[in-house]
Amino acid sequence: MLKSTKFWLNVLLIVLSIALIILLVKELSKPEKAFNKVHLSHNNNVSNYTRMSFLDTVAYVGMDSLGLCEVSLYIKPLSNQAKENFGTGIELKATIFGHGDEYVMWIDDTNRAEAIKIVSHELIHLLQYKSREFIYEGFYVYWNGAKYDVKEMPYETRPWEVDAFEKQVSLERKIRSVLY
Repeated sequence: MLKSTKFWLNVLLIVLSIALIILLVKELSKPEKAFNKVHLSHNNNVSNYTRMSFLDTVAYVGMDSLGLCEVSLYIKPLSNQAKENFGTGIELKATIFGHGDEYVMWIDDTNRAEAIKIVSHELIHLLQYKSREFIYEGFYVYWNGAKYDVKEMPYETRPWEVDAFEKQVSLERKIRSVLY
């Protein structure tokens, strides 16, 4: 009797595992939801050099939502070397750097939903650069006039990152409301 019960439990577990795998494969193979057609203001210049053709649209909508004008943004693939340069303990998905009206964003391959989140965060940094709240010089950062040694601070406690994470949520919502 005990052997029979174990047998049927094993069969049930196998059947449930197969069903779960089938559901996961179906979910992962669904095409990404397409964006709504949007009219882009072209107040800014966005050049996308990645395989992710949708990134320029996300960036345009985000920059318009932030009220940015006459900014040039170049979007490039994030290299493994760039990830290594940021050190261990940080799962770098993107970074942005520039000054004045020209910026470069390096971004890792991702899907549309995650891209909106990542680009929102980086565009908040762009806004910080433009307002001169955030000034990056080598291993030092000036945030609202105070000097910080980037190597000495955990990523999640850096005040410019805390600010970007707080503000990206609102920008994400705005971008999603336009695109979906």
